Amino acid sequence: MNLLELAMARGINPKKAAGTHGGEYHSECPACGGKDRFIIQPNRQQKKCIGYYFCRKCGKRGDTIQFLIDFQGLSWQEATRQLDIPNTEKRTIRIPQQTKSITTVELHEPPEQWKSNAAALVEQATQEILKQTKSLEELRLRGLPLDAVKKYRFGYVSQETFQEKENWGLSNQKKIWLPKGILIPCVELNGDIIRLKVRRTDWHKQDEWPKYVAIPGSMSGLNIIGNKKLLVMIVIESELDAYALHHVLGDFAFIVAVGGCTKNLDPLTKRLATNKTILLICHDNDEAGKAMLNKWTNLFPHAKGCPSPIGKDIGEAIEAGVDIRNWLMQLLPPNTIQVPLPQNHTPPIETQMVHTSTDDNYIREVKAPCPPTTESKQDIQTIISAIDRLFGITEIYNIANTEPHKTHVVEDKPVDWTNEEQQLIERFRNRTDRPKPPFNLDRARKVTHEKFYERLEGDISCGPRGPRARTGALQNDLIILEQLSSAYMEVT
Repeated sequence: MNLLELAMARGINPKKAAGTHGGEYHSECPACGGKDRFIIQPNRQQKKCIGYYFCRKCGKRGDTIQFLIDFQGLSWQEATRQLDIPNTEKRTIRIPQQTKSITTVELHEPPEQWKSNAAALVEQATQEILKQTKSLEELRLRGLPLDAVKKYRFGYVSQETFQEKENWGLSNQKKIWLPKGILIPCVELNGDIIRLKVRRTDWHKQDEWPKYVAIPGSMSGLNIIGNKKLLVMIVIESELDAYALHHVLGDFAFIVAVGGCTKNLDPLTKRLATNKTILLICHDNDEAGKAMLNKWTNLFPHAKGCPSPIGKDIGEAIEAGVDIRNWLMQLLPPNTIQVPLPQNHTPPIETQMVHTSTDDNYIREVKAPCPPTTESKQDIQTIISAIDRLFGITEIYNIANTEPHKTHVVEDKPVDWTNEEQQLIERFRNRTDRPKPPFNLDRARKVTHEKFYERLEGDISCGPRGPRARTGALQNDLIILEQLSSAYMEVT
């Protein structure tokens, strides 16, 4: 029996999701129960046998031998005997490394023929999407109006086709599958198209094929959208959500679309994430999103979690009417945003222009009266304290000198809840009369599930520097719940 048959014999119901390594199947995980997180590749060659599995939620992985050990309770000798594998070598015990290592994928540009075909396809698809009113409305609701669709050169593939690999300059593919759906190209500054992905419009939850399909021959690595010289780097899973973020934040941030929470970084993304002071991980509000956050924060300790304020992801938050730009700007330190330099701009005498990028089209304006007054010193100290509370880092400009210099404060001082906040949290945890769902938290939000309280506990466990605590959203929810509980007790 191969790995797929062993999994089915155990009661797992895998469904084919891709052709990777001779076939990839997704199912619930027999270890943690995560839906569609257990990946089975029954034809993938391993050192001792054929077959490989891993879970994107709990991280359990191994070959077919390990599957029998993990899920059927067999010993090493019993597993190899059942699979008719000669047990002539001693088993190697792998000891986890204590030091962090970042696995990266090599970047290989598509062949010229592929780029040419991709350009022709995009040209045709950009005209076709203008006829697709349903898809345009769907994109608009997700934060991508018509001007964004045109700017990012989104298109529409109206008919599913299978094309010969030779016509695309490829030799290691059977056929090029172009499914029907929204075409998302990745376009370089020189106009070259290096990646193509299709979001299938006929996809459904029981579909054995994925919602997003990367066209074979596309460059590996992650999709970087925007000016990489900007100060703020935001990482997000969904391609469409990444473009929606860039549409409203592109003047001060660039976006990295992961396209899958377990994908490895490429060397360019690794270098950018290492060097950027402000690295935000805008993860989904589910188990896969938490796994993505853990991966990035383990690799880059300065990264900060920035989950969607409402709903599962940023797309749902936009659909709910959240002002994403205003919400995210509240999470940034003061004076982070770069402002365009107007033509023929003459700075006033009391203002110094401090360049924060090699791009001369962007500046930061720093008010620098000299000498500083006592009041201005107090204001500066207040700002520094606020930045330290938010991110644990500060950028301080010496306003007493004509030449500004930057001092990095690397000490990450612990921040505690205030007495009022601590008392609010204790009252919340001690209450036995919490309102039971469904109930209206406010005019815009309705609580329908008990998991709402689990999410609140998760927000509290993130501490005062957690994303919802920093904006005051957590404290506001706790106050509203307290008022609702009191009103409930008066009625009963």
